[in-house]
Amino acid sequence: MERDLDRLLAAWDPAMIVVVADDGVERSGCLVGFHGQCSIEPRRYAVWVSRRNHTFTVAGRSAALSVHFLGDGDHDVAAVFGTTTGDELDKWEALDGLGLRLPEVGFTGPVVAVHDDAGSDHVCFVIEADALLADGPPDTTAAPLRLGDVGDLHPGHPA
Repeated sequence: MERDLDRLLAAWDPAMIVVVADDGVERSGCLVGFHGQCSIEPRRYAVWVSRRNHTFTVAGRSAALSVHFLGDGDHDVAAVFGTTTGDELDKWEALDGLGLRLPEVGFTGPVVAVHDDAGSDHVCFVIEADALLADGPPDTTAAPLRLGDVGDLHPGHPA
């Protein structure tokens, strides 16, 4: 059953995002494939962050999180946020060194709930979206970067 479920879920090929946490002392971000809108009114969005991820610790101390949607041309950005760990390097310096930047397509908002069932390897952070990351309407013309597009990347931490 597990193998069939894995095949089913992989076939839906979810979009990839970067979640950024900033607790006022430390900033961290990670590549996330588990996410989705979870309320229409108010506008809320759920992201699941691995317990082993550096971003998990910073997110736990942060009042707000940012969600950055990746387009199909953002593979190199996904590589920085998905294959390295904030325990070892500053991902924004790594982006700068590669001449890259984190896309400003997305939103930010306060964390309004944290769901931790204590048995899963990921914890759900619910964000109430209250501001877009960029001024003006978002660019919705780019195709999303999908899980299948980043299958060549190896995580900075095991799941």
